Amino acid sequence: MHHASSTLADVYRLTREVVEDYEAENVIYLELRTTPRASGDMTRESYVRTVCKAVLDHETAGGKIIVRLLLSLDRSRPVSEAMETVRLAGRLREEGKESVSSTAAAAAAAAAAAAAAG
Repeated sequence: MHHASSTLADVYRLTREVVEDYEAENVIYLELRTTPRASGDMTRESYVRTVCKAVLDHETAGGKIIVRLLLSLDRSRPVSEAMETVRLAGRLREEGKESVSSTAAAAAAAAAAAAAAG
C-alpha cells in the first residue's frame, strides 16, 4: 500500500478498498498489518489515524467484517521511531480504537534495551 499511497486521501481510499474486497470474498476477520510512515504533509500519526478512520467508516456503513490493525516496525529505522509507533498504538487504544495494536512492542523494548547497552 505504501507505494500507491502518497496522500491521506490515497491511504483512506486504498484501506477502504482492501477491506471491501476481503468482505466481498466472505472473509469475516481481517488483520491489516502496516508500518506507519510519513511522506510530504502526512505524518506517521495522520497515516495511522486515516487507516483507522477508513476501517471505522466501513463498519459504520454496515460492514460485517471484523478488522484489526497491526502496527509493525521497520527494523531498519531508528529505535526512537519504533518507540513512537508503540506509544501511538497505546494512545489510539486509550482513545477507544480497540482494533489497533502494536505487533512489535516486545521487539521495540528489546531494541531500546540493545541501543542503550551498546
